[in-house]
Amino acid sequence: MYLFNHLYARLGSCVESNTEETSDSTHDINVYFDDKIIKIEVYSPTESYAFQLFSTRLKSLIKNLDVGIGFDLGIESKSDSVDYTYRFPPFRDVLKWLSEFESKFVNWLLAAEEGNTKLFKSPLEGYLLNITVNRKDSHAEDRLIIWGGATYSTDLKLYFEISDPERFSKTNVGKNIFNKLSKQQAGNSSKDVLRIFIINFAHADSSDLSFLNNKKTQIIIENDIKFIASSIKPFPPYDIVIASEIGSQCGFSNNVVLDKDKMEDFSSYFELLGFDNPIKKIRRASEEEERQMFEDIMKFSDENS
Repeated sequence: MYLFNHLYARLGSCVESNTEETSDSTHDINVYFDDKIIKIEVYSPTESYAFQLFSTRLKSLIKNLDVGIGFDLGIESKSDSVDYTYRFPPFRDVLKWLSEFESKFVNWLLAAEEGNTKLFKSPLEGYLLNITVNRKDSHAEDRLIIWGGATYSTDLKLYFEISDPERFSKTNVGKNIFNKLSKQQAGNSSKDVLRIFIINFAHADSSDLSFLNNKKTQIIIENDIKFIASSIKPFPPYDIVIASEIGSQCGFSNNVVLDKDKMEDFSSYFELLGFDNPIKKIRRASEEEERQMFEDIMKFSDENS
């Protein structure tokens, strides 16, 4: 929707949402220029969402267990790698695990005494949960869960510090891009059609995506995408691939050109599409602005106390 609005604000009725088939079988947007068509498919990686679902649902499940006891629990998670949040299995696997975990955990908790600890497996191999009963009594309304997470990084930036395309292709991010490119939802190559694959990293766990504007990062992205696309038949799966941040404000990184002839034919349209807008860096408040904000809050508090 955000990208459609971005394009429609510039080109009006030339932009149409593609509703011919389901989103899994065709692309998202058509843009018409006289006798030429630009077909756009948007892919939004959400690898860490399964972990977010897992951690949120697990705490909620434990806190709302239908047992007549109160407790303080300490949960320490351990992992064999720092990128485990990206490696978590799909939502349906997480939900199945939670369902199976509940009965096992209740049986252990009811029998456990204060100070007891048990190691539980998680939906992800190599990621373990060490749960300790710090308090257990009859006050069922009084429950506390303290989660000490394993060291991890969900920062997308780490993936684009890998200057080895083959190694990147074996990460979850690389594999998912390959799978999505392979579907070739914009169809086969055609003379008057430009097929654009946009990777929207807005949902990735990164505090600031403006690093995608960095020249070194763009070279790594280009090498990664070209390596991944090279094994897809027919080649190229798309004519151009663009890393981006799609939201209320849309920004775009470099164009990874897989078909040079097509880029030459359509290059004049990119400014009209607004794909030359860079990803904006998040502005940080200065020390003076932070101090002034604090003073304003204190003043407001005093006036309304």
